[in-house]
Amino acid sequence: MYYKYRAFNSRYSEELFSKNSIYFAGSKDLNDPFELSPFFKPPKDVHERIAFADYMLIKHFPHLKRKERIRQRGQFVKELLDKDFLRDTMKITYEDTIGIYSSTKIKDNLLMWSYYAEAHSGFCVGYDLDSLPGNVFKAPHPVDYSDTYPVITTNEWMSEVEEVLIEGFKKIALVKSNSWLHEQEIRFIRNLSEGGIGPYLLKTGTMKEVILGAKISDDNRELILNWISKYQAHVKIFNAKLHESSYELVFEELN
Repeated sequence: MYYKYRAFNSRYSEELFSKNSIYFAGSKDLNDPFELSPFFKPPKDVHERIAFADYMLIKHFPHLKRKERIRQRGQFVKELLDKDFLRDTMKITYEDTIGIYSSTKIKDNLLMWSYYAEAHSGFCVGYDLDSLPGNVFKAPHPVDYSDTYPVITTNEWMSEVEEVLIEGFKKIALVKSNSWLHEQEIRFIRNLSEGGIGPYLLKTGTMKEVILGAKISDDNRELILNWISKYQAHVKIFNAKLHESSYELVFEELN
């Protein structure tokens, strides 16, 4: 079971049930400013730098005339020694094409209930994503946690083969700071040919559980129960409650 913590929003929360969809976010929509921040090893050889400059100019500015491209190439080669420039350029390469769906196997983490489910006033949804067709959900990617950035070279970046680019993306998109270790995040990655960034319509029955936050309001609780009854009647519903003697949650299933 893969879990997604949610804050309550009267419009989008209903669509979660009525449209039965999840959303693959772009990298610029993620909440960690360190996302996609590898440590670059710039090419030392001038010929490698020129080749990479040509690759990036043709990729991002295909309509440049040859004379202008040569002029721009000289500046680009100099900037290749600037790691911040490389990192920003790399983000532009990926940010509008590859979608990420973040989830976790953990449904009782107090911190995630606090900041993703609006101080326990939201809810948490459990999905059986393993049963979905296609390649996207056949390969769940556990995030690695580290004190240092992943390392990438420009040669790993220079490919016209989508599968190679995806593998390079995974190398930098599946590492986060140790500060996030408690989330035990699992990511699904969707490339452009599979739909990239945007919603994904789930098959009926994929949503399995809904856990109502310990501090959810009575009004929001009733709305969610009505939506489940109307759109997802098969789903198991749980109330989260604060444990009476320890810092943990207990879940009580509704009949």
